[in-house]
Amino acid sequence: MIGERIQPRPRPGSGLTLRIHQPGCKASTGGKGCTLTTEQARWMITHDPIASACDVCTAHKTLAGSKR
Repeated sequence: MIGERIQPRPRPGSGLTLRIHQPGCKASTGGKGCTLTTEQARWMITHDPIASACDVCTAHKTLAGSKR
């Protein structure tokens, strides 16, 4: 999994977000990021309010499907 840091367009209350992608996802904007294991990515989307899973590359299905 790839964790991509994204700076949204400036607006009140906006800040840095983290989007979790499958490797090679076409929706990735090329933001700075890091490689995560599935367990690390699952923890991020469960516990970090700025993290979310990409729904284009099906990262959201991979992470939801492997919950215990």
